[in-house]
This record gives sequence, C-alpha cells and structure tokens, in this order.
Amino acid sequence: MQFKPQKPKTPYQTFQQDFKHTIEYVSISDRSKKFSELWNQQSQELKQKYQQEYDELIKMYQKQLAIYYLRYPEQLIIEKQIKQQQLKKQPKSDLCKRIIVYESIVISEYISKGGVNLSANDLQMISK
Repeated sequence: MQFKPQKPKTPYQTFQQDFKHTIEYVSISDRSKKFSELWNQQSQELKQKYQQEYDELIKMYQKQLAIYYLRYPEQLIIEKQIKQQQLKKQPKSDLCKRIIVYESIVISEYISKGGVNLSANDLQMISK
C-alpha cells in the first residue's frame, strides 16, 4: 500500500520555509511574530505568487487523494471510523463535528461523482 498524499503547505508556511534563514533563532513566539511582520510587509504580487503555487499544489493533492481512495477505498471507511472514535473521546464541539462531517462528505462526493479527470496513466496507477 502506498502512503496517503500529504496536504501541501499553505502559502504562509511556504513563505516561512523560504525566509527562515533571514530570521535569527529566538523563542518560538518571537519567531512567529517576526514572520508575521515580515509576511505583512511583503507585496501583494509576492503573496499572489505563493497563492498560485499553493493552488496548483492543492489541485495535484486532490487528484492524488482521489486516486488513493479509488485504489484503497477501505482507507476512507477506516478513517471515518477513527474520526468517530475520536469524537466520542473528545468533548463534543459543534464545530469539530461539522468539520469532520464536511470532510467526509466532500471526499466521498468528490470520488463518487468522478470529480477528478483521470488520465490513462492515472488509471494504470489505480489498476496496479
């Protein structure tokens, strides 16, 4: 079984990774403040560049995730069961419930409606 695709880093996280060498090592809270200030000083063009890269990566991630669940449909069921067990252990917050339900619906609808255009190469990967 292959590993589940990992969600890409957000534009801000990528920015932090790219600019980490510009900030001295200080406490985590100070470092966070400095990154925040640095991010806010950047031009809209630079932020837009990071956003466009993220948008492309998120499309690839969604495609890879759909392929993963088509190849291993039992994983979707297992993940739902794990989330339900976690819900039982945690205080029941409406927001937490809504997020889990939303994720489950989106993923299952995305797969069931064929929300991904699969190439011949993608189909070969699934059938392996």
